[in-house]
Amino acid sequence: MAVRILKSVPRWAAALCLIISSILMSSCGVVGFYDVDDRPSEQTFESISVKDVNIPRVPTAKEEKEPEYDPDDLLDELPIDNFDEMYFTVITLSGKNAIFPEETSYIASSSYERNQKVEEKYNIKLYEKAMDEPALLKYIESSDLAGEYYADLLDLPYSYMPLLYEKGLIQNFRTKPFFVEERPYFDSEVNGKLNEGYNGLYALYCDALYSPDDMCCLFYNKTLEGASELEAGGFDFAIAQKYGLVSAVALPESLRGAVTGEDTDLFRQGGALMLIDKISAIEELSAKMSFGVGGMALPLSSDPEERAYIPVSELQVFFYPTNAAFDKCTSLVASALGAAGYGENVKAAKEHYLSYVQDNAFALMLDRIFSDFYIDSSTRL
Repeated sequence: MAVRILKSVPRWAAALCLIISSILMSSCGVVGFYDVDDRPSEQTFESISVKDVNIPRVPTAKEEKEPEYDPDDLLDELPIDNFDEMYFTVITLSGKNAIFPEETSYIASSSYERNQKVEEKYNIKLYEKAMDEPALLKYIESSDLAGEYYADLLDLPYSYMPLLYEKGLIQNFRTKPFFVEERPYFDSEVNGKLNEGYNGLYALYCDALYSPDDMCCLFYNKTLEGASELEAGGFDFAIAQKYGLVSAVALPESLRGAVTGEDTDLFRQGGALMLIDKISAIEELSAKMSFGVGGMALPLSSDPEERAYIPVSELQVFFYPTNAAFDKCTSLVASALGAAGYGENVKAAKEHYLSYVQDNAFALMLDRIFSDFYIDSSTRL
């Protein structure tokens, strides 16, 4: 835009016009003036490439529902207390748990740091009492009948819920002091599903218990017919029906009828287009498959009534034992483990599995795979 000053206009008026014009244009984000001859050339505009333009990424439903929080800030929000170096006993099932993972696990480092923060906040010592399955229930039941203290918290698979509840060996978290259910690290939708039919909150899922290895996804052979259709439109059961080459394991029972078998050897031999399995299978697939392996998240339904959850029997949850030493301590520590662990297992999983994925599209899908506890069960073959 050129600014021209007419000779018939008095000098003071021209100066005033310049000042007003400068103010108006600077308010619109324009800095300074230039003459017609100083306009940018067409070459300048042509040199701007698409990659230089910032196009905002559309957030997933999970990201819109749950904004990011800092684990340290969430931990700081919890009440401070001092339990005088008390040993806080957590009963676990030997072989698998996220609170005390094996040293070789990719979540071992972040889990250790999380536990250390909780110990420092409440001046406690987290102590694992790992037990084998045959003896575990008998030990809990006999200790409870004798009125003996045996643990402050149980970290067990959800499959233990019916028996523990029926025998009166666990308590309702909602009735306990200093427990606040509406926190980012307690997934209200998952906890609601876990406690359906029970009058209260007896099984508690939180971020510290999240096991990324249990998340399901779709693997596909990038060299077979149908791979381009998957990559263009995403996976749905109509494509599975069209090619009839889906092998599936680790799916919720409600979706088992939507696939054509559970023989994974066919996929591993290069004879099947698709495989639905846990994300952890990628370690073997990447090492042994001679063909390119792609991956994507399973379809997610926005309607809670049409969602099939991951196999909840395998999900690790907290149970509140009836003979816990201090109600206040159990409530605070269970919450603190969730707070300090917020998002940490997912972060560690992304770093771990990125070394196995074979293309950028698969890498970008990891966010969806690790954030979706449920998939669309509204479609059937």
